[in-house]
Amino acid sequence: MRFVDVCYAFRSLRRSPVFTIAIVLTIALGSAKPLQHYVDESLARRRFTLAILGMFGGLGAFLTAAGIYGVLSWSVNARRREFGVRMAVGATRSNVTTMILRETTIVAIPGILFGVILHLVFSQLMKGLIYHVSPADPASILGAGALLCLVVLLSAWVPAKRASAVDPGESLRIE
Repeated sequence: MRFVDVCYAFRSLRRSPVFTIAIVLTIALGSAKPLQHYVDESLARRRFTLAILGMFGGLGAFLTAAGIYGVLSWSVNARRREFGVRMAVGATRSNVTTMILRETTIVAIPGILFGVILHLVFSQLMKGLIYHVSPADPASILGAGALLCLVVLLSAWVPAKRASAVDPGESLRIE
C-alpha cells in the first residue's frame, strides 16, 4: 500500500465514511496475494541456486560418463589382441565383459570414496542451502555414491560389450 493511497483515503474520510471504507478495502484487497506467492517469492533465490547447482551436478555426471567411456574405449581398443587370445584359450564373452566391468569398478571405488571424504570436509558450505537434511546425511551420501557407481557401470558397459565381441581367430591371425 502506497503512502499516496493512504493519504487519499484519510482525506476522503471527511467526505463519506462508506466511500472511505470502500477505498481502503480496495487498496488493501487489491494488493492481497495468496500465502503461497509470498513463500515462493522468499524461496526463489534459494531455488534458483539449487537448480543451478543441480544442473552443474548433472553436467558433471555427464562429463564423468563421457570421460570414462572414452578412456575405456581407448583401453579396449588397445587390448583387443589380449581379449582375442583370452577368448581363444577358453574365456567366454561374459568372462571378458565381467573382467572389464570389475577392473573399471576397482578403479572407480577409491575415487568415489575420496569424493565422499571431500564432501564431508566441505559440506558445511552447503548447510545453509538445504532444508531438513543434514550435510552428512548417510542416505544422501549413499545415494550419490550409488548413482556414481551406476554412471561408471553404464559408461563401461558399451566398451565391455565391444571387447567381448572380438573374434579370437582374427586376433590370433594378427599375432
